[in-house]
Amino acid sequence: DGLVRTAVGPFSQSAAVALDRITGADAVDVASAWLQPARAAVPHLPAVSLTPDLVEHAARGGILERSLAAAEHADSEAIAAVAGDGTLIGILRPHRDGWRVRPNFVGRS
Repeated sequence: DGLVRTAVGPFSQSAAVALDRITGADAVDVASAWLQPARAAVPHLPAVSLTPDLVEHAARGGILERSLAAAEHADSEAIAAVAGDGTLIGILRPHRDGWRVRPNFVGRS
């Protein structure tokens, strides 16, 4: 019996799914039923909703205007960037006079 990690951020061992439950022919369907949205991993971060045009701009490495974040979050080191449907696009980080998505979960280049 050694040290056992029972949680990582908001994810607990008690809510985890055993690997043998998500293997086999129906693994994708079973795993999909247990997956949580990526936003659940960063509930502690303030969030800003991006328009489809801003999602595309951010996904291509564009710098977003500093005023995008609400005044109370303007000095934050990290802000969750979400699409209109709440999907986590990435984490906004200060970059020069604006914000850049790092990491980017959209995958466009």
